[in-house]
Formats: sequence, C-alpha cells, structure tokens
Amino acid sequence: MAGLEHRRENYDGCDLHSLPNRVHELWLVPKKSYKIVPEKRATWVGKLREEVEAQSSLDAFARLDAAAKFKNVAVFLQEIKSIVWSNQSASHILRAVDLSLGIGAHVAARELATQGAQIHPENAELQKYARILAPARITDKRPTLDVKPKANIEWLKANRLTFKGKWVALKSGVLVGAADSRQALTDQVGETKGTGILLTLV
Repeated sequence: MAGLEHRRENYDGCDLHSLPNRVHELWLVPKKSYKIVPEKRATWVGKLREEVEAQSSLDAFARLDAAAKFKNVAVFLQEIKSIVWSNQSASHILRAVDLSLGIGAHVAARELATQGAQIHPENAELQKYARILAPARITDKRPTLDVKPKANIEWLKANRLTFKGKWVALKSGVLVGAADSRQALTDQVGETKGTGILLTLV
C-alpha cells in the first residue's frame, strides 16, 4: 500500500502537485534557442501581412455590400476610400463599380472604373466601363468658315460708286444685303457673328 501511495505521489520522478510546472517546463519553455533565418522570417512576415490584408479586404467588401443593400451612400463612400484598390482583382473592382452604380454613386463608379482600367489594362470589361463612364468631351463642332476677305475688297472696288453712302453686307465677295444705316442692315441680315459676313459702309 505504501508502495502504491509512493507511485501515486510520484510520476516519472515528478511530484504530482508540481505537475503543471513540469508540463510548462516540457512544452512551453524551449530547451534550446532556434535562430530564424532572416530570409525565412521576411517570407513568413510577408505571407502574414498578405493574409491580414486579404481578410481586411473581405471585411471591407462585406461592409460595402451591406451599405449598398441599405442604400447608405455616406457609409458606402467611406468604405470605398478605405480599400486599397491597387491590390484588388479585376472582378472585385467590377463588383464595386456595379455596386456604386446601383446605389447612385456615379462619380465613385467612374473613378473606380478609370483606376481599375489602369491597374488591369488587359481586362476588357474594365476598359469598357472606363470608356462608358468617362465624362463627356466638349468639342468645337462649328464648321470652318470659308471666308475670302480679298474677294470682299474686290467687290467694294468694283461697286463703290453704285453703293456709295450705303451700308452693305458682304460674304466672300457676294452681296448679302444693303441699307441706309447699320441698324437697318442688321435688321435685314440678322446676327452676323460667326457667319463670315462683313458689314461695312461704302
């Protein structure tokens, strides 16, 4: 009996009352120091950072979906700004563009599409979105005027006696109208700005 008690009180030479300390010593306290190779440490830290960023992006997209679902534009735009889009896939950016359009955040959609097209130039869908959502370009479509001032001078030389003292309207050597005053001539031919019509007193 005494031997049994002795075996119960001792386990592998260790007092059972101090067993937790023994476990701590065996499992938690390293017997020898291990040196982490700098290259392996950098790889491990890089992978860990990637995993954290990926999880953070997933959380941000979940909040983005929720904000779009409840039409909360303010929160939605805040989440848009919190995401590092240069790290996102083309499909994620397209999803954000669609959500932006669905919630009415058209400026955000345009900016995302433009940025996405730059990050993923090979993605045809992003390129299409960028073209469609790009701001309209204002171009000068006014026709080029075929004005011939030399022809006007020639007409005046040839007809100065006939129209002396009159106001005439000329366009490239062709008489458009004639009157006794500039106002009367203006009333006759209308607005001449941008038409190439010359009003002059003979």
